[in-house]
Amino acid sequence: MSDRGVMNEAMWARLLTAAETLVTEEALQLRVGDFSAVAATQARIGSIFERLVSGAPTAGAAERARVADLNERRNATAAWLRAELGRVGAELGAARRRTRELARFTPAYAATAGRATRWEAVG
Repeated sequence: MSDRGVMNEAMWARLLTAAETLVTEEALQLRVGDFSAVAATQARIGSIFERLVSGAPTAGAAERARVADLNERRNATAAWLRAELGRVGAELGAARRRTRELARFTPAYAATAGRATRWEAVG
């Protein structure tokens, strides 16, 4: 490997290890629902992946297997996030429908607010 701007294999291996660690952290953060930490971790993963791709040496079978594993784990995370977004979107839609339904009844009840009804005790 030449030393003209291309990282050496040891540096590439360290970056790959860092990416694996961050992908594991990302999965744990998702499991506990720490979505702000997930966003920060994904940004860090993205910058490491850019460096991995830009300086990748000719990878051997072991390195290709590690990268393939990372790719599978990231795909699983993305699939989980898509499913979670779908579930939350459905809940939001249901909440919006309930809000609209309640809004239809509010004027009828608001009109009687502050007036005594025949069922209230006059004191």
